[in-house]
This record gives sequence, structure tokens and C-alpha cells, in this order.
Amino acid sequence: MNHVRGCFVLSSIVATAVLFGADVDIAARGPASVIPNDASAIARITSLGDDGPIRLEGEWTNSILQVQQNVATGAVVRMFDGVTNKTLLVSALKIADGQSDLTIGESEGDGVVSALTPGSGLLLENASAGAVLTVNADVVNNTTATTLSKAGAGKVVLTGANAYSGATLIDEGELAFGGNSTQTLVGVISGAGSLVKEGGRTLGSHGCEYLCRPHCD
Repeated sequence: MNHVRGCFVLSSIVATAVLFGADVDIAARGPASVIPNDASAIARITSLGDDGPIRLEGEWTNSILQVQQNVATGAVVRMFDGVTNKTLLVSALKIADGQSDLTIGESEGDGVVSALTPGSGLLLENASAGAVLTVNADVVNNTTATTLSKAGAGKVVLTGANAYSGATLIDEGELAFGGNSTQTLVGVISGAGSLVKEGGRTLGSHGCEYLCRPHCD
């Protein structure tokens, strides 16, 4: 694990539009657990379920206001069904305090995640210090530059070939880039939290004069 130092040069806040819609209760495990394709809804994981991953209702693209992990059982959202890499458009992915892991995509590079609306932001919030919010899907722009904000004391890990070009705000805790893809953050990096490189990937940034390789400190 390698910490990138000296990159937090701006304290401005990355704007992330997070609105509130109707709650839809789903289970942490399938096969009947499905995130609806409804941009006004909040999918709340509130029960254990049976077995297998959570599925997306949309055939190709699924829009949802938020996905919230609210149980002490790990939950995985399937982003690749064996044929189709799906796109999840969402304003926020969250783990509540004291709850368990939330993983988007079963394997590195499964599917795509982006902000719910063009030019807006994606909030990754982990309030549970003992859990990990993992996004295996590639985080990309929605039409124009998408910003990424990390909140909460718990760890967030991105393993995909991320291509978002907006700013990155790490409000607290760790935002880690794992996996095997080379990652360059082209936007400004700011906040009081830590940017961390894991695994064998190369992590660089146009937002600070630093290139992180396997032996950086």
C-alpha cells in the first residue's frame, strides 16, 4: 500500500448533486434482489436475501438516485451478465455506519459507473470504518466531465480502468486505486483524506506533480 503525498493542493469542494427520492427496499443477496431502473428512487439494502448477487433491472443502462448498504451482510451488484457489460448511472453509493461491504461489479472491469446526469458528480460514501466500498466497474464521464467525491471514514477502492476527467475530492478516509490498469487523474485532487495506490498499477495525476509507482511512499 502506497500513499500519495503532496497532492492535496486545493481545498475547494467538488459539487455533487444528491437529491432525494422514494425508498425501495432490496436484499443483500439474490436471486430476487433487483435495483430498479428509476432515476428518482433510492435502493436501500435492508434485508439478507438468499444467495447470489444483486441484479440491475435495466437491460443495458440502469439509472438510480442512490444505492445504500444498510445491513451487516456484504452485498455485490452484478454488472456483467455473461454477455452485456451494463452501465449504472447513480448519484451516490453509500455504506451506513456499522454495516458491511458493498461491491459494484463482481470482477475488475465489470460494467461502467457514472454520474446520474451529465456534468454532475458521483458520491462514494463509506461511513463504516470496518467495511470497504469497492467499485470494480470503470468510473467514466457522463457526457461531460464527471467529478468524484469520497466521504466517510471507511475505505473506498476503485479497481477499474477509470476514465472520469472531473475533480477528485477526498473529504476523509482513504480512496484507493487498485487493480492492474494504469490510472491518470486529470482533474484537481483535493481534500483532507488520503489517496492510496494498491497492487501493481501505475497511478499518476495531472492535478499534482507526482507519479506513483510500486515503490513510492
